[in-house]
Amino acid sequence: MLPPRTASAKSRWAWFARRLGAVLGLVAIGLVAWLWWASVLPGSYSALDMGVADFGGGPGAEAHAAVHGHAGTAGTDPAANVPVAGQTSVPDLTVDPDRPADVHVELIARAERVTPAGGEPFDGFTLNGSTPGPTIRANGGQLVEVVLRNEDVPAGVTAHWHGVDVPNAMDGVAGVTQDAVMPGQSFTYRFVADQIGTFWYHAHQASHPQVVGGLFGTLILDPAPETDAATAVAGNPTAVDAVAAIHTYPGGQRTINGVLGESHQEAAPGDVVRVRLINTDSTPTSAW
Repeated sequence: MLPPRTASAKSRWAWFARRLGAVLGLVAIGLVAWLWWASVLPGSYSALDMGVADFGGGPGAEAHAAVHGHAGTAGTDPAANVPVAGQTSVPDLTVDPDRPADVHVELIARAERVTPAGGEPFDGFTLNGSTPGPTIRANGGQLVEVVLRNEDVPAGVTAHWHGVDVPNAMDGVAGVTQDAVMPGQSFTYRFVADQIGTFWYHAHQASHPQVVGGLFGTLILDPAPETDAATAVAGNPTAVDAVAAIHTYPGGQRTINGVLGESHQEAAPGDVVRVRLINTDSTPTSAW
C-alpha cells in the first residue's frame, strides 16, 4: 500500500522508512534463524573426520593412519574388518582365558516394579532381584569373573567397572568396547583386581534411565592378605567396615544402600570405623 499522494514529502519519507525498517527486521530474523540452523550438529558424525589421529608412533601406526586417510601408504580397508598389521582388536584385550577365576559372580538383570525400603514403587530394574545389586568383593591380585545375564531389559545392558582399570574388552561401554547384552543373552567379564579401594559398577547402555532405575552395585577390592595394608587392618580387630552407597531413585527418593531415611552401623566405643562412601548420582553430594 502506497502513501496518499496528498501526503507531504516528509510523511511519505517516514512511511518508506517504517516499511524499510520492517523489511530489514525480517531479513535480520531470517539471517539469525539460518545461522542457528547451520550451527546445529548433524545427526551423526565421525570423530576421525575432525582431524589427524595421533597413533603414538608405535608398531603399526603408519599403516593404521593410512587406513583412515592420514598417510600416503596403503592400508587395510576397515570396512572389510581385517586387522591391520601390528594392531590388536578390542575383543582380544583380555586376561589369560585359561586362568581360573578366584571370585565368580552371576548377575541377572531384570526390568520390574521396584519399591525401595521405606519408599514408593516405580518401574525400574534389578540385579538378582534387588537394587542395589550384590556387593562384589575381591582381594588384590585375584581374578574376578562376572557373568551378566539379561533376562528382559529391552534396551540391553552392560556392566561398567567405575574407576577400575580393566582390559578394554571388559570395560562395558556399549557400542565402543562391547555390544550391549540383549534380552536372553549373557556376557562374561574377567579382570584382575590390580587396584585396591572402593568402587562401584553400573549399566552403561542407556545408562541414565538404567542406573537411576536400579542397575548398579558396589565393588570392594581389599588388599591382598600378605600386604602391609592388609596386616594393618588385621592388626585392629575392632575395625568396622561400612559401605554407604548413596542413590536417588525416580521420584527423588534418596537412599543409602537402597533404603530411605537414616542408615545405622553398629560400633562400640573406641572402634575404628571405615565408611566407604559412594555417590552413584550424577550430581554432587555432601557428607559429614
